[in-house]
Amino acid sequence: MPLDSLASKQSDLCSGFDPFLKWPGGKRWLAARVISYFGQSRRHVEPFCGAAACFFAAKKSAAVLADINNELITTFHVIRDDCETLIARLKHLRIDSNTFYRIREMKPRSELTRAARFIYLNRTAFNGLYRVNRQGQFNVPFGCKPTTRICDAETLRECSEHLSQAEIVCQDFAGTLATCRHEDNIYIDPPYTTTHNCNGFRRYNESIFQWSDQLALASMANDLAESGYRIIVSNADHPDIRKLYDRESFFVKRVERPTNLAASSLHRGTTTELLFISRSLLTTHRATCTPIKSGTRGARTG
Repeated sequence: MPLDSLASKQSDLCSGFDPFLKWPGGKRWLAARVISYFGQSRRHVEPFCGAAACFFAAKKSAAVLADINNELITTFHVIRDDCETLIARLKHLRIDSNTFYRIREMKPRSELTRAARFIYLNRTAFNGLYRVNRQGQFNVPFGCKPTTRICDAETLRECSEHLSQAEIVCQDFAGTLATCRHEDNIYIDPPYTTTHNCNGFRRYNESIFQWSDQLALASMANDLAESGYRIIVSNADHPDIRKLYDRESFFVKRVERPTNLAASSLHRGTTTELLFISRSLLTTHRATCTPIKSGTRGARTG
């Protein structure tokens, strides 16, 4: 069965609603395909959850959502556990540059206020970008559309319900992958860097995802895939990335995505990314894909 035909046969696996956050590098455009490749609903694991588009796109299930961004994880906790209070707080926030810069300079302590600040900045900052400097300070300027809404109460309530069975943790990818089970659906979507771009525009916390992190991640993914774990990895379409993933454990598929980080839509276009799909998934679905051609065994860190 061709891999792409599998997606149309499994549309009933998708929930049909979007995440509550805008996120550069987010996977709304790819979520339905990823869920279709995984097949039947299982525990969903994301060690780089970001906006968690693939989690929200799938039918409700148990999940582990992890990220090293503490403000992001705090926001997920509040939406799951105190959604109505958060909605009430967001409804009172105005959209203008003075309010934006006042909220940007805040350093709130309560989880509720931190979550409200995070969502406000995400909705009103330029292109929804989340970026901090080396001191951990949010430094994106004001820049939202006139039609922007801070509080989409219906979406927040849907997300809160979807999160009710999720374990939400602030930790690095190694800690998350170390707790995975054979039956999990593991979706890995790291910040994209290559040896030629180790400090890219997608930096979203003060701990940059270096090339050494790419090596460590690929090593863990290779080990898990070799042991039969169900894994999909999104990564940059670059020869250096291809070399990291073991051809005996993964197939590779190039996918095209829209680019949306340019200020003007006239300068936006399309680019390609890679999906590394563990052979255990394709064996389950009796599907076909293109084997990795670069290298023999994926790079190991030791």
